Amino acid sequence: MLLKAFDPSVLLLAIPIIICFLIGGIFIYINYRRNVKIQKKLKTNFLFQIENEKIKISRELHDAVTPFTLPLKELIKKRGHFTDDNATEWLNQIHNFESYLSAINERIFPTELLEGDLFEALQKLAEKLYSENNKIEIHNDVHLTISKANSIQIFRIVQESLINAIKYANSSFINIIITQKENDLICFLSYEVNNEMIHNKPKPFRRGHKIIKQRLELLSAKHESTIEYNIKTEKFIFKDVF
Repeated sequence: MLLKAFDPSVLLLAIPIIICFLIGGIFIYINYRRNVKIQKKLKTNFLFQIENEKIKISRELHDAVTPFTLPLKELIKKRGHFTDDNATEWLNQIHNFESYLSAINERIFPTELLEGDLFEALQKLAEKLYSENNKIEIHNDVHLTISKANSIQIFRIVQESLINAIKYANSSFINIIITQKENDLICFLSYEVNNEMIHNKPKPFRRGHKIIKQRLELLSAKHESTIEYNIKTEKFIFKDVF
Protein backbone atom coordinates (compact mmCIF):
# COMPACT_ATOMS: atom_id res chain seq x y z
CA MET A 1 0.00 0.00 0.00
CA LEU A 2 1.39 3.39 -0.93
CA LEU A 3 1.76 5.99 1.85
CA LYS A 4 -0.38 9.04 1.44
CA ALA A 5 1.43 12.25 0.62
CA PHE A 6 2.08 14.53 3.63
CA ASP A 7 -0.54 17.24 3.88
CA PRO A 8 1.04 20.61 4.88
CA SER A 9 -2.32 21.81 6.20
CA VAL A 10 -1.98 19.34 9.11
CA LEU A 11 1.23 21.07 10.18
CA LEU A 12 -0.44 24.46 9.88
CA LEU A 13 -3.21 23.26 12.19
CA ALA A 14 -0.69 21.79 14.67
CA ILE A 15 1.40 24.97 14.97
CA PRO A 16 -1.28 27.01 16.84
CA ILE A 17 -1.85 24.06 19.20
CA ILE A 18 1.88 23.78 19.93
CA ILE A 19 2.08 27.54 20.50
CA CYS A 20 -0.86 27.37 22.90
CA PHE A 21 0.85 24.56 24.85
CA LEU A 22 4.08 26.60 25.02
CA ILE A 23 2.29 29.73 26.18
CA GLY A 24 0.34 27.68 28.73
CA GLY A 25 3.55 26.07 30.01
CA ILE A 26 5.29 29.45 30.28
CA PHE A 27 2.27 30.91 32.09
CA ILE A 28 2.18 28.00 34.57
CA TYR A 29 5.93 28.33 35.24
CA ILE A 30 5.73 32.12 35.72
CA ASN A 31 2.75 31.67 38.05
CA TYR A 32 4.63 28.98 40.00
CA ARG A 33 7.72 31.17 40.38
CA ARG A 34 5.55 34.09 41.47
CA ASN A 35 3.85 31.95 44.12
CA VAL A 36 7.24 30.71 45.37
CA LYS A 37 8.43 34.31 45.73
CA ILE A 38 5.22 35.28 47.53
CA GLN A 39 5.55 32.34 49.93
CA LYS A 40 9.19 33.19 50.60
CA LYS A 41 8.32 36.82 51.21
CA LEU A 42 5.53 35.82 53.62
CA LYS A 43 7.95 33.55 55.53
CA THR A 44 10.55 36.32 55.60
CA ASN A 45 8.04 38.84 56.94
CA PHE A 46 6.80 36.34 59.52
CA LEU A 47 10.30 35.56 60.83
CA PHE A 48 11.22 39.24 60.95
CA GLN A 49 8.05 39.99 62.89
CA ILE A 50 9.16 37.35 65.40
CA GLU A 51 12.61 38.97 65.66
CA ASN A 52 11.06 42.42 66.08
CA GLU A 53 8.86 41.06 68.86
CA LYS A 54 11.95 39.64 70.55
CA ILE A 55 13.58 43.09 70.41
CA LYS A 56 10.46 44.63 71.98
CA ILE A 57 10.29 41.97 74.71
CA SER A 58 13.97 42.50 75.50
CA ARG A 59 13.48 46.26 75.82
CA GLU A 60 10.27 45.88 77.83
CA LEU A 61 12.01 43.63 80.35
CA HIS A 62 14.74 46.20 80.85
CA ASP A 63 12.38 49.19 80.96
CA ALA A 64 9.98 47.46 83.37
CA VAL A 65 12.60 46.41 85.91
CA THR A 66 14.93 49.43 85.91
CA PRO A 67 12.39 51.86 87.52
CA PHE A 68 12.05 49.33 90.34
CA THR A 69 15.70 48.47 90.98
CA LEU A 70 17.15 52.01 90.83
CA PRO A 71 15.04 53.52 93.68
CA LEU A 72 15.51 50.33 95.70
CA LYS A 73 19.28 50.57 95.42
CA GLU A 74 19.20 54.23 96.42
CA LEU A 75 17.07 53.38 99.44
CA ILE A 76 19.48 50.66 100.53
CA LYS A 77 22.49 52.93 100.03
CA LYS A 78 20.94 55.51 102.36
CA ARG A 79 20.81 52.75 105.01
CA GLY A 80 17.15 53.45 105.80
CA HIS A 81 16.36 50.21 107.61
CA PHE A 82 19.48 48.23 106.76
CA THR A 83 22.72 47.50 108.54
CA ASP A 84 25.95 47.71 106.55
CA ASP A 85 26.08 43.93 106.14
CA ASN A 86 22.44 43.69 105.10
CA ALA A 87 22.83 46.57 102.68
CA THR A 88 25.82 44.94 101.00
CA GLU A 89 23.98 41.64 100.73
CA TRP A 90 20.86 43.26 99.26
CA LEU A 91 22.89 45.29 96.75
CA ASN A 92 24.73 42.14 95.66
CA GLN A 93 21.43 40.31 95.19
CA ILE A 94 20.04 43.17 93.08
CA HIS A 95 23.24 43.28 91.04
CA ASN A 96 23.00 39.53 90.42
CA PHE A 97 19.36 39.92 89.41
CA GLU A 98 20.23 42.70 86.94
CA SER A 99 23.06 40.60 85.49
CA TYR A 100 20.72 37.63 85.10
CA LEU A 101 18.12 39.83 83.40
CA SER A 102 20.77 41.25 81.07
CA ALA A 103 21.80 37.70 80.12
CA ILE A 104 18.14 36.85 79.37
CA ASN A 105 17.89 39.92 77.14
CA GLU A 106 21.01 38.87 75.26
CA ARG A 107 19.57 35.40 74.76
CA ILE A 108 16.30 36.84 73.44
CA PHE A 109 18.04 39.19 71.02
CA PRO A 110 21.79 39.92 71.07
CA THR A 111 22.41 43.65 70.71
CA GLU A 112 25.26 42.94 68.27
CA LEU A 113 22.72 41.75 65.70
CA LEU A 114 21.20 45.23 65.57
CA GLU A 115 24.45 46.28 63.86
CA GLY A 116 24.69 43.07 61.82
CA ASP A 117 27.75 41.89 63.79
CA LEU A 118 27.18 38.15 63.45
CA PHE A 119 30.62 37.06 64.67
CA GLU A 120 30.59 39.12 67.86
CA ALA A 121 27.11 37.79 68.65
CA LEU A 122 28.28 34.19 68.17
CA GLN A 123 31.39 34.81 70.26
CA LYS A 124 29.29 36.14 73.16
CA LEU A 125 26.88 33.21 72.83
CA ALA A 126 29.81 30.77 73.02
CA GLU A 127 31.14 32.53 76.13
CA LYS A 128 27.74 32.28 77.85
CA LEU A 129 27.35 28.59 77.01
CA TYR A 130 30.97 27.79 77.86
CA SER A 131 31.46 25.69 80.98
CA GLU A 132 33.69 22.92 82.34
CA ASN A 133 31.46 20.38 80.58
CA ASN A 134 30.94 22.39 77.40
CA LYS A 135 34.13 23.87 75.97
CA ILE A 136 33.38 25.93 72.87
CA GLU A 137 35.87 27.46 70.44
CA ILE A 138 35.07 29.72 67.49
CA HIS A 139 37.49 30.37 64.63
CA ASN A 140 36.49 33.15 62.28
CA ASP A 141 38.25 33.67 58.93
CA VAL A 142 35.67 36.12 57.55
CA HIS A 143 36.13 39.87 57.79
CA LEU A 144 33.46 41.12 55.38
CA THR A 145 30.23 42.78 56.38
CA ILE A 146 27.00 40.80 56.36
CA SER A 147 23.60 42.49 56.24
CA LYS A 148 21.54 42.69 59.42
CA ALA A 149 18.82 40.50 57.88
CA ASN A 150 21.23 37.69 56.95
CA SER A 151 23.12 38.00 60.23
CA ILE A 152 19.95 37.38 62.25
CA GLN A 153 18.95 34.29 60.26
CA ILE A 154 22.45 32.77 60.27
CA PHE A 155 22.84 33.45 64.00
CA ARG A 156 19.57 31.66 64.81
CA ILE A 157 20.63 28.61 62.76
CA VAL A 158 24.04 28.34 64.45
CA GLN A 159 22.50 29.12 67.86
CA GLU A 160 19.98 26.28 67.59
CA SER A 161 22.60 23.86 66.25
CA LEU A 162 24.94 24.73 69.11
CA ILE A 163 22.24 24.31 71.75
CA ASN A 164 21.14 21.01 70.20
CA ALA A 165 24.74 19.77 70.35
CA ILE A 166 24.92 20.65 74.04
CA LYS A 167 21.51 19.23 74.93
CA TYR A 168 21.44 16.00 72.95
CA ALA A 169 25.05 15.08 72.15
CA ASN A 170 26.44 15.75 75.64
CA SER A 171 29.66 16.75 73.93
CA SER A 172 32.47 18.11 76.11
CA PHE A 173 34.05 20.07 73.26
CA ILE A 174 32.46 21.96 70.36
CA ASN A 175 34.45 23.57 67.56
CA ILE A 176 32.96 26.19 65.23
CA ILE A 177 34.78 27.35 62.09
CA ILE A 178 33.42 30.20 59.98
CA THR A 179 35.00 30.74 56.59
CA GLN A 180 34.27 32.25 53.21
CA LYS A 181 34.28 31.00 49.63
CA GLU A 182 33.70 33.80 47.12
CA ASN A 183 30.30 35.25 48.11
CA ASP A 184 29.29 32.28 50.26
CA LEU A 185 29.60 31.96 54.02
CA ILE A 186 30.44 28.45 55.23
CA CYS A 187 30.08 27.34 58.84
CA PHE A 188 31.41 24.06 60.28
CA LEU A 189 30.15 22.78 63.63
CA SER A 190 32.07 19.75 64.99
CA TYR A 191 31.41 17.85 68.21
CA GLU A 192 31.57 14.40 69.74
CA VAL A 193 28.40 12.29 69.67
CA ASN A 194 27.31 9.18 71.52
CA ASN A 195 26.26 5.89 69.91
CA GLU A 196 22.57 6.73 70.25
CA MET A 197 22.94 9.84 68.09
CA ILE A 198 24.97 7.92 65.52
CA HIS A 199 22.25 5.34 64.93
CA ASN A 200 19.17 7.51 65.47
CA LYS A 201 18.13 10.45 63.33
CA PRO A 202 16.97 13.62 65.13
CA LYS A 203 13.23 13.82 65.68
CA PRO A 204 11.73 16.20 63.08
CA PHE A 205 9.17 17.61 65.51
CA ARG A 206 11.79 19.11 67.81
CA ARG A 207 11.40 22.87 68.01
CA GLY A 208 15.08 23.52 67.26
CA HIS A 209 14.97 21.26 64.20
CA LYS A 210 11.99 23.20 62.82
CA ILE A 211 13.68 26.56 63.43
CA ILE A 212 16.79 25.44 61.56
CA LYS A 213 14.77 24.01 58.66
CA GLN A 214 12.63 27.16 58.28
CA ARG A 215 15.58 29.52 58.21
CA LEU A 216 17.65 27.33 55.89
CA GLU A 217 14.76 27.39 53.40
CA LEU A 218 14.46 31.14 53.79
CA LEU A 219 18.15 31.70 52.94
CA SER A 220 18.19 28.93 50.29
CA ALA A 221 21.08 27.52 52.33
CA LYS A 222 22.45 23.98 52.34
CA HIS A 223 23.06 21.72 55.31
CA GLU A 224 25.30 18.65 55.24
CA SER A 225 26.05 16.30 58.13
CA THR A 226 28.69 13.59 58.47
CA ILE A 227 29.87 11.37 61.34
CA GLU A 228 33.36 9.87 61.48
CA TYR A 229 34.96 8.25 64.52
CA ASN A 230 32.16 9.55 66.78
CA ILE A 231 32.77 13.13 65.60
CA LYS A 232 29.78 14.77 63.95
CA THR A 233 30.46 17.64 61.56
CA GLU A 234 27.61 19.87 60.41
CA LYS A 235 28.30 22.05 57.40
CA PHE A 236 26.12 25.05 56.58
CA ILE A 237 26.53 26.81 53.24
CA PHE A 238 24.93 30.25 53.00
CA LYS A 239 24.89 31.36 49.36
CA ASP A 240 25.56 34.96 48.26
CA VAL A 241 25.39 36.60 51.70
CA PHE A 242 28.14 39.18 51.00
